[in-house]
Amino acid sequence: MASPEELSRLATRYREEDSPALLIEAGLTRMLDSSAHQVLQEDLDSMAKPWEVYEASEDTVSKLPDLPGLYMFVWRPGPRFRVGPSVSIPCDGTFRHILYIGQAGGSPGENRNTLRNRYRDYRKHFKGNPEDLWVKEEPRKRAEKLTHYLQLGPLEFWCTVVEDRSKIENLEKRLIRLYNPPVNNMHTPRLRAKLGNPRSAWNN
Repeated sequence: MASPEELSRLATRYREEDSPALLIEAGLTRMLDSSAHQVLQEDLDSMAKPWEVYEASEDTVSKLPDLPGLYMFVWRPGPRFRVGPSVSIPCDGTFRHILYIGQAGGSPGENRNTLRNRYRDYRKHFKGNPEDLWVKEEPRKRAEKLTHYLQLGPLEFWCTVVEDRSKIENLEKRLIRLYNPPVNNMHTPRLRAKLGNPRSAWNN
C-alpha cells in the first residue's frame, strides 16, 4: 500500500498535468431522505455492534473480529483542521471518503465467512502500483477498481459485527445505495446525468 509520502511525491510529479478524478457521485434524493436515514441508523444501532476503526495495513488482519458483519474502506486525506473545545458536535477535524462497502457472512453460501477472512482477501489489492492512479484509465471491473483505489492513503478499515447473518445483506445494500462508493459495482443507486451533461447516468 502506498504511503502518504509516496502519494505526495507522485502528486508533485504529475502536478502540471490534468488531475485524475475520484468519481464520487452522491444521489441527492437518498442523501436528503432524513426519514430513511433515521430508520437505517436505528437498524444499525439495534442489529450491529458499534463500528471499529483501524488503519488499513497488511498486519491489521489479526486485530479484526472473526465474526460476520459489514465493513468499509475509507480514505482520509489531509489536512486535519484544528477544532476548538467549544465545538457542539464530535469532530476530529478530518474529512473522509467512503471508497468501498462490503459484507462478510451475509450472502448465501457464506455461513463461515467473517470480517477477518474478508480482510485477508483484500491484502493482495494493497500491492498495486500507486502511479497507476495517474497513468491508467479508470478501471471498470471490481477487482481492478480495488487495486486502483486501495492505494490511496491514509486508508481506514471500518467494520461492525452483525450477529444475525440474515440482516447483513439488507444493511449492506442500503448503505451502498446511500453513499454510492466509487469502487462498488452492485447495488448502486440509479442516478441521472446532470442537466446539460452528455455523460450517461449510472445504472444499477
